[in-house]
Amino acid sequence: MPTEVVHPLAVVFTLPGNVTHVGQLHDLPNQMLAAGLAEGMVAATHPHGPIRTRSVARKYVQAVRRMARELHAGGFRGGMADLTPATIVQYWLTCDYHRERCIRVVLRSYQAVGGDVHPGIREHLAGRRASPTAPTVMGSGGASPGHAPRRSRPPTGHTKRRWTRLSVAATR
Repeated sequence: MPTEVVHPLAVVFTLPGNVTHVGQLHDLPNQMLAAGLAEGMVAATHPHGPIRTRSVARKYVQAVRRMARELHAGGFRGGMADLTPATIVQYWLTCDYHRERCIRVVLRSYQAVGGDVHPGIREHLAGRRASPTAPTVMGSGGASPGHAPRRSRPPTGHTKRRWTRLSVAATR
C-alpha cells in the first residue's frame, strides 16, 4: 500500500520493510495549507524522496505541523498556491537548518507532482538555503593538509531596524 493522505487529514506513510507511520494533521488551524503540505510529504516518501524511516517521517510531520501553526499565528490563511516568496523566505529565516531542509523537500515534492507553487518560490527552491544556522564549511584554503576544514560561524541575526527594512522591501 503506498503512502497516502486520509480523512480526517493525516498522512499514512508506508515505508520500506512494511513499516507504517501515521502523521496527524487534522487538528491544525489552516487545513487548506495542511492538505497541500500533506500531499508534498506523500510525494517526498520513498522511493521518490528522502522519507524512508519512521523517525524521518516524524521529523517531517513535526516540521510541517510547526510551519502550519506558525504561519497561521502570523496571519497566513491561504493554501499552498497562496504562499509568496516573501512569506516563505521570512519563515525560513526563523528556521534551523534541518527544518528549512524538510520544508524545501516538501515544497519541491509538491511542485513535482503538479502542485501550484508560486514561481518566485520555485526560484528560491533552486537556490541556497536561507537559514542563518545552516552548517557551512570554509573552502580548502582554510584547512591544513590532513586536517578537516574549519567550520565557519553563522552570521549574526539582523537588528530590528534592519529586519523591518528587509520586510518592507520583500513585500513590495
